[in-house]
Amino acid sequence: MDNLIFTINAVVPIFLLVGLGYFIRRKNMVSDTFLQEANKLGFRILLPVMLFNNVYSVEINEVMDAKLVLYCVLGLCGITGVSMLASVFMEKENPRRGAIAQAMARPNSLLFGVPLINNLFGEGAVPVISGVLAIIIPLMNVLAVILLSVFGGHKISIKRILLDIAKNPLIHGAVLGVLVGLLPFEMPVFLSTAVNDVGKIATPLALLVLGGQFKPQSVRKNLRSIGMATFGRLVVVPAVMLGLAALLGFRGVDMGVVLVAFAAPTAVVSFVMAQNMGADSELASQLVLSTTVFSVFTLFLFIYVLKACALL
Repeated sequence: MDNLIFTINAVVPIFLLVGLGYFIRRKNMVSDTFLQEANKLGFRILLPVMLFNNVYSVEINEVMDAKLVLYCVLGLCGITGVSMLASVFMEKENPRRGAIAQAMARPNSLLFGVPLINNLFGEGAVPVISGVLAIIIPLMNVLAVILLSVFGGHKISIKRILLDIAKNPLIHGAVLGVLVGLLPFEMPVFLSTAVNDVGKIATPLALLVLGGQFKPQSVRKNLRSIGMATFGRLVVVPAVMLGLAALLGFRGVDMGVVLVAFAAPTAVVSFVMAQNMGADSELASQLVLSTTVFSVFTLFLFIYVLKACALL
């Protein structure tokens, strides 16, 4: 029951902010132009700063299991490839393929990671997930840029993909966070406070924009895609990755990290990236919402099963 309450508490604030965004746009308190500019601001400044702060804040040098990190890295790479292939069979248009592939491949490990591990195992287990997140956050951004570049409507070119990776502000933030985190000294308090404050704006603003641009009438036409992608993100991916992890001997905290890395709903930032890299942002926003809603039930179910099998 505690874990069900945890997931509800993690999900409900997301929908309150989305609902607020929807309300203020319907009441014409903000314009479509404002929402578009706010989205660009989030993509170019706020989200990169947030990613920098999140990566910088974790203890990269904490003791971590190389086997666990390797499993998460290879798993994310494999799921990205499979998601791209699956999206080709699910959709005919590249923008929709990009939105679906990213939704299935990109979990919201930042939102659910540390709090869920702390809820399951206590503060002593937090360094384990923090160390893994420091590795997989930059990786997830690179993989997202690759798949969105592949479905970007241009001829597939390694040079173009590498250029997209090099130009992406989110990757700049994550990589810079790693590099600064490796320095033998900490940022000055005044600077870390400012960075932290700016980073705190990113997710709420992204959710307000998502709500403001949300069109309920378009859900019906996307229902098939939403259903398949949500099922893939919340059921197929975690079932495969958790089952394989069990066979490889992962238990306890390590299994909890695998749960966070592969069973979380689609990351909110996927909507922002979809809109800024030519994917179907309307479908992307609907997938963020649908996977977040149903994750309340799927996360609770996976946690219950893992505990019943003495894997957590």
